[in-house]
Amino acid sequence: MSKQLRTFGMSIALLVPLAVQAGPKEDFDQAYAEAIETQKEAPGFQWTSTNATLKAARAEAEKGNYDKAQSMTDEAMAMAEASIKQREDGKEGWRQIAIGN
Repeated sequence: MSKQLRTFGMSIALLVPLAVQAGPKEDFDQAYAEAIETQKEAPGFQWTSTNATLKAARAEAEKGNYDKAQSMTDEAMAMAEASIKQREDGKEGWRQIAIGN
């Protein structure tokens, strides 16, 4: 094996892991999509503040402020998960009130 071919092979082997790593934009895009999908799991129980936070996160991402956008998306995800919990609690809560068990 020639020295040039070996050097090329080693260079490729070292660069591949760098290409696979996601950057801040990709991380944001994935988290944003997950937050949107999570929010859809609680129809009728979606918090209006979640929509506003997601909209603000998208605006920050468009400005290139991915750290702030990611933080806002994480906050929106927590709100979306809380709305799902609220929906689940509501399914059983009425029984507690009506039946008393």
